[in-house]
Amino acid sequence: DVSPWPLYLKPPGASSATPLAAGLGDGVLYYGREVTHYRERLTAAEFCSFWFFFYVPEGFKGPLD
Repeated sequence: DVSPWPLYLKPPGASSATPLAAGLGDGVLYYGREVTHYRERLTAAEFCSFWFFFYVPEGFKGPLD
């Protein structure tokens, strides 16, 4: 069951974003500070839930904002 609402990913240096149509229960890993990512706007009749996981190396000493 593939979502009709793709996630667009555009890595550094790419000329355009590539749509990724994930299925229910799929996961996607990408470095969000370097990879441009977006989705088109949902219509009023649709909904979606996301879980985001953020991490830094154990020895990280900088700000997290």
